[in-house]
Amino acid sequence: MPSSIFSFKRHLYVALGTAILSSVLFVAASEALVRNKIVPRHPFYKYIDVFRNSPNPNAIFGDSHFAYGIAGLNGFTNVAYPGNNFRSISEKVRLYFADRQPGRVILQAGVHHFSQNFLFRRPNESRSIADDLRPQSAFKFMMFHNQHRPHLFDYWEIYLDGREFDPTTQFVTEENRENEPNYLDVAPRIRRIASSRISRILMPVEAFQDTSIARLYEKTITDLKQRGAQICLVTLPVVVELRSEMKRNPVFEKTTAYFRDLAERSRVRYRNYLFTEFPGHYFSDPHHLNIIGARAVSPQIEQDCFGSPSPDPIR
Repeated sequence: MPSSIFSFKRHLYVALGTAILSSVLFVAASEALVRNKIVPRHPFYKYIDVFRNSPNPNAIFGDSHFAYGIAGLNGFTNVAYPGNNFRSISEKVRLYFADRQPGRVILQAGVHHFSQNFLFRRPNESRSIADDLRPQSAFKFMMFHNQHRPHLFDYWEIYLDGREFDPTTQFVTEENRENEPNYLDVAPRIRRIASSRISRILMPVEAFQDTSIARLYEKTITDLKQRGAQICLVTLPVVVELRSEMKRNPVFEKTTAYFRDLAERSRVRYRNYLFTEFPGHYFSDPHHLNIIGARAVSPQIEQDCFGSPSPDPIR
């Protein structure tokens, strides 16, 4: 009996030791994979570099609509990033101007920031943004970052297949946007169906004025104003089919009226292009401008907001 117990314990210790060693090797190998193969090609770290090191007091804040929809304004640094809700955007405003004196600020006034999707389903990344902006420590595991943790097994599949990591999104520059789609190439019936579906996704909740996001908009603007920023709130345009869907639902106009009233109370400017018609070939999908549209609309935004181009930042 004692020998059988001893044998069982020995096998148990071997199994536990093997499991621990395998886990340690997997973590070490995964961390090396992320640092050496993924990070150099990942758009997030190029974005962080621009955010951390730009000397520009003039900045643009928003989500993918601003990341893709505003281009060619050399006097501004565009630190909009796809997928951000307004909690994350507000935190980036705070962090960007923590060691910079604010100049001209273009802040997204997105009706969809009051939608169910953005109010309750998008992750609140504001708590991790400050950590992201710190220089990466050699002793901090990057594989556990929320940019990588959900994709570790995908990374290994790519690596073991002998492929290079090709991010699904790129760091947004004008150079890598030359071949963006023209939404007019999509069949009219598909455009109508897509616009109907997207209008429901982007629709603000009825009591949006009572949400924490409404209070956060007001606080963000107040804080910037107190530091002397020139602020312009901007709502970007959408394709004609989506605009028609939005006009049929009063909550969209109610939301833009809220932004207009907020701007008047705060004594800042608001420019609303949501119900303004722009050519269909300016768009890559129902609610995102392509590079052609961004280059055409952005100078108009700057003119409408500030009356003159912003000077190029001192490098």
